[in-house]
Amino acid sequence: MLGVSTAAMDRQPVGADQAFSLQVSDWPLALGPFSVQGTLSKADDGLQVAIEAHWQAEGTCDRCLGRVEVAVGGRSQALTTDLGQGETWLQVIDQEVDLTPLVEEIEILSWPAKVLCAEGCLGLCPSCGKNLNEGRCQCAETAPPGPFDQLRDLLGKDD
Repeated sequence: MLGVSTAAMDRQPVGADQAFSLQVSDWPLALGPFSVQGTLSKADDGLQVAIEAHWQAEGTCDRCLGRVEVAVGGRSQALTTDLGQGETWLQVIDQEVDLTPLVEEIEILSWPAKVLCAEGCLGLCPSCGKNLNEGRCQCAETAPPGPFDQLRDLLGKDD
């Protein structure tokens, strides 16, 4: 749990802010520790929580299935109340708010749509599964006839 104490905000007037920073060392897929910076702001009916975090995560190339480092990060915010009334997204339990859902949201929304080890990644051979970035496979030399082979023969072109 990534918890931040809200005890000091109980005595503050509406509009007061409290900055915080957390060190995260055991996040799934993270390649190392990272920090989460944020602010708790006192609102009429609870707290507004805003955070920012950036880290390197371990991903898999969508073409060759190789290991890839992915830059993840961004900002997120939510409202919360002590009593859990209305539509709350985060609840304060024992004067502590759990930031895990906000960090998960940052990770999900900032993950790239396509993860590639390199822009020119050749991927895997669809027949034998060899990583084509490491060299050609035997399948390419013994490929089955294609639909345009007869046309190529008529035009007299070799390749």
